[in-house]
Amino acid sequence: MNLADYRHQFAELPQIHYVGIKDKVIPPVLVEQFVGNKDLIIKVKNASHNSGWEEIYPKVWFEK
Repeated sequence: MNLADYRHQFAELPQIHYVGIKDKVIPPVLVEQFVGNKDLIIKVKNASHNSGWEEIYPKVWFEK
């Protein structure tokens, strides 16, 4: 499954994208190019691909 194939369907959904500034696997510039709207991207300054996300957990964790 290629996410790019579904880009137009996803564009209609409300969304926020989080990207780690130190992410070398999916770098911020790649996310910006894919999303196309910097207002929908939150850059996490101390996060890489697999670490540094703890600081945002309280802000994005939603209980149902």
